[in-house]
Amino acid sequence: MSLLRPTAKAHRELHPGVQTLTLRQRSVLLLAERHAGAPDLRRLFNGMGEQIVCDLLAQGYLAPQDEVDPTAVDKSWKSDINEIEPTHEDL
Repeated sequence: MSLLRPTAKAHRELHPGVQTLTLRQRSVLLLAERHAGAPDLRRLFNGMGEQIVCDLLAQGYLAPQDEVDPTAVDKSWKSDINEIEPTHEDL
């Protein structure tokens, strides 16, 4: 089964307060993070998952697992978290 992994760009998108993608696109990213296979992702949303996966691949939010360096993703994720400023809701 071929796996797709979220890229560092996807991890930035999934931060609280950041929402440039649709709910369905974000759902696909979250499922990919949990190691859902590419065929499973493509079957989502009554077949619309195929187009969503293609769009996310083209935009650099997803990549085949062998092309994503997990250490680079983790470092990006941690550095981005440190840059987030708390909002009034967080205080």
